[in-house]
Amino acid sequence: MLLFSPSLIFDVGFQLSFLATLGLLHIKPLLFKKLVIGDDLTTTISAQAVTLPILLSNFGSYSLWSVIVNGLVLWTIPILMILGGVGAMFGLLIEPLGQLILYLALPFLLFFEMIVHASSKWGGVVALESFPWQIAVGYYGLLLATIVFFGKKKK
Repeated sequence: MLLFSPSLIFDVGFQLSFLATLGLLHIKPLLFKKLVIGDDLTTTISAQAVTLPILLSNFGSYSLWSVIVNGLVLWTIPILMILGGVGAMFGLLIEPLGQLILYLALPFLLFFEMIVHASSKWGGVVALESFPWQIAVGYYGLLLATIVFFGKKKK
């Protein structure tokens, strides 16, 4: 993607997606071996561990509940994507059938919204006025060292 559009490197969405993918590839396997927690939580922790400095520097806040909330709702995403995609395809051919399939997504969407809305009332948001780049560099250095240290295979 960067070959075709180098300016994407400055896009926050690209940065978050790229780093979250790196987290899933390099941190999730380590967490899965070391911790006895579910797949949704290891996915969430892995992605958030690498995106935290980007989130703080661009948005200035972080919810302390985000790992738990993501762990609670992450399982709905594949279902919603499948129902949305299938509903859209069938909707192009036979609109009422597409709508029917999309209605199947409603309980999952309502659950997702309920959890996110409830968690917004729990507080626990860390807000920063600024996030120095030096802290981000140090954080990523420690994260990389941790990945290298724990990623080494025992002989």
